[in-house]
Amino acid sequence: MDRGLPAPSGETEMEMNPLRAELHDLCQPLTALQCRLEISRIAERGDRFEEVIEDALQQTRRIFTVVERIRSRLAQEENHQGFQHSAARDSATRAASQ
Repeated sequence: MDRGLPAPSGETEMEMNPLRAELHDLCQPLTALQCRLEISRIAERGDRFEEVIEDALQQTRRIFTVVERIRSRLAQEENHQGFQHSAARDSATRAASQ
């Protein structure tokens, strides 16, 4: 399914899968960082080089922010799944003991 097309429920795939949206958000600063570093490697010297390095560092901070959001979301999903498995196991144990 294309991320721009609405799903049958009216939600886009990005809205249905928040992790996909986080990964999408990660790509933009990563691409900008790669581009700036490639350009500076061949063209920048002197004072301009410091500006390029600062911009690259800002992009890396953006990347780490998105990575932390992804980690947090995954932890939430794992906790939620663990709770569901635990509840199902408890329910099965109660049913077996009756």
